[in-house]
Amino acid sequence: MLELWAHSGDDAFARAALAFALKPGRGYVSWRDGPTLLDLISKLADAGHHEPGPMTTAVSDALESAVVGIFEEGMGSDDLVRMSDTVEDGHAYSGTLKAASHAAIVKEFDELEDTLANFTSETELEEHALALRQLAPRAHVPPIVLQMALDAVDERISDVQISQAKSSDPEIEAPVTPDDDAFDDAAVATLFDSLR
Repeated sequence: MLELWAHSGDDAFARAALAFALKPGRGYVSWRDGPTLLDLISKLADAGHHEPGPMTTAVSDALESAVVGIFEEGMGSDDLVRMSDTVEDGHAYSGTLKAASHAAIVKEFDELEDTLANFTSETELEEHALALRQLAPRAHVPPIVLQMALDAVDERISDVQISQAKSSDPEIEAPVTPDDDAFDDAAVATLFDSLR
């Protein structure tokens, strides 16, 4: 819709885009919609792409509200890194959008214990630690908080390693002793009697 509006100048396309931005059919999710919404906001801020005016502002504001909602809902650390990269690197994004990105990063640190409990592989945990290192400076997370988070990740990695080691140990069954073997002569005779 926005491309049609940009090329035609017809506000009907802008109104349709605004209606969709306000009430998307499937709702917005970070992995599918976050980068696209940020790209659209950037294009709307570009006077060479869209002519400034009230309709441009309305559509941009609606898209920005959607992105703020995505940040508030929370997302995986890889999506958060990707979206915050875009917000930090772009000049078209408002202070509100940057504040929402920073708040989502702080939330990532605040909810770390619950997040780590959901990880069951060392690789996931190592990737999460990398994401935390990337995100911390963006939201001015103090170094001591970052270090505590990385220590928690290391502790969870140790827990996962112990759990995996226990689950891979073979169980050794106790040998059968003659007393446990109740299949005697009478049992053999009964077995063969039933075959006659």
